[in-house]
Amino acid sequence: MSELDLSTDQARVSYGIGRQLGDQLRDNPPPGASLEAIVAGLRDAFHGQPSQVDPE
Repeated sequence: MSELDLSTDQARVSYGIGRQLGDQLRDNPPPGASLEAIVAGLRDAFHGQPSQVDPE
């Protein structure tokens, strides 16, 4: 894993948000959850990309 540059307030706040989400998922993991799929969903939503799954 490459080293993350956390030298700015924005980067530290962003990391903190991710850390909080990760802590919540660790403490109450959805059955069968895939970290890779979770990250992909976050990335797609953040960048305004369409969902890769049917919402139903």
